[in-house]
Amino acid sequence: MKAMKARFGPGITRYIEVVLPRLTGGRYRKTRLDADLDLRVFSNERGDFVRLVDISFGTADQVLLALRLGLARALVASRGISGAHFLFLDEPLASADETRGQAFLELLRGFDDEFAQVFVTSTRPLEGEFAKRIELQTSTKLVKA
Repeated sequence: MKAMKARFGPGITRYIEVVLPRLTGGRYRKTRLDADLDLRVFSNERGDFVRLVDISFGTADQVLLALRLGLARALVASRGISGAHFLFLDEPLASADETRGQAFLELLRGFDDEFAQVFVTSTRPLEGEFAKRIELQTSTKLVKA
């Protein structure tokens, strides 16, 4: 765990601090990754770093999304192969309001250099260049005995 934190921790933390203000509307900017990999965010209201359980579910979800993106970018950078990977995000907008959802989609536009393709599953309709859809349907065939 120490080796992983030393290798990826600083890059992940830096990246989170770049994207977190965009995802939280500027409310949260600084993060701290503790020795046990416990992520905390600085709360201006409390004047200290707080655990994710101490902030709203929607905001905590955005912090965890920033963490997932930071880890994905750190792993891609460690491989040294830019633009040859894909990123699959399952329901990253589930708890995001419209403003945070748009900020996230704008953030994805900058991923062209690192990821060949970005797949986003979403139950909410996406617009613009994110409107390409693959609809999956299941059918059940009833067999009577």
